[in-house]
Amino acid sequence: MSRPPKNRSMHLFVEKINDACKKHDRCYSRKIQTRTECDRVFCDELDDLRSKYYGTNICMAPEAFCAAVIYGGHTA
Repeated sequence: MSRPPKNRSMHLFVEKINDACKKHDRCYSRKIQTRTECDRVFCDELDDLRSKYYGTNICMAPEAFCAAVIYGGHTA
């Protein structure tokens, strides 16, 4: 897999995590899916993102965000 140039990596990474968080928030607020379903979709998206940045210092953030929604999220 190709990686973005180093000077853009962090910006793109943060932007993609932010997009995933917004989708997750919308999933919770629409209450069409269960909390578990919203969290699964969110974690899958973050896992895909993490795999693209594997081996970098920033690849652990998605794992932490996933754990945060599973253990500390609100009921959807």
